[in-house]
Amino acid sequence: MSAFQVIQHSFRFDCRQCGNCCTGDQQVWLTPDDLRRMALFLRYAHTRLLFENHYVKWGRGEHGARRPIMRFKSLKKFRFCPFLINDLEEDGTPKGLCRLHPYHKPLICRLAPVGRVWHADSERSEWLFVKPAPDCPGVESPVLQELATWTAPVKHSLSEEEHYLRQLNQLIARGAPDKAYEKLCLFAVTSEPD
Repeated sequence: MSAFQVIQHSFRFDCRQCGNCCTGDQQVWLTPDDLRRMALFLRYAHTRLLFENHYVKWGRGEHGARRPIMRFKSLKKFRFCPFLINDLEEDGTPKGLCRLHPYHKPLICRLAPVGRVWHADSERSEWLFVKPAPDCPGVESPVLQELATWTAPVKHSLSEEEHYLRQLNQLIARGAPDKAYEKLCLFAVTSEPD
């Protein structure tokens, strides 16, 4: 049983660009498609440079799978995404913007507040409402969002993620070494994102 609300068709949300979802103890798990998009944005010829330049690190996902995760920066006790731009509105209200927005953002960020559980056995998705941050003002919105409309712009990335998750499941089943997981994510970058 999930602690999150299942989304059948619609949900209420309106991003206020506060940047709260880009700070704190967030874990931004990445896919090879995300790495490609970020590398293109930074004009890197290889995804390895994202690790070498401290944008991304290796973490342990479900079942011990070695997976790339965004490396948040720290300023005293404040942790934040390396692509977060803090700005002020004319009235002095903080505004959090993403340097990667909209085409180079990781899928998990582009989908927020929609989360996806992909069931490998049935190859179907379950959509969940995942509050982006504990103090997210966008979740109190009366604005109704349609799930199909929300996910349509990222259809290609969702398909890429499914392919990656299938590969991860195969590696987990084989008890593959870390190098096998890394091989999925370290590659030369050649094309613009969809």
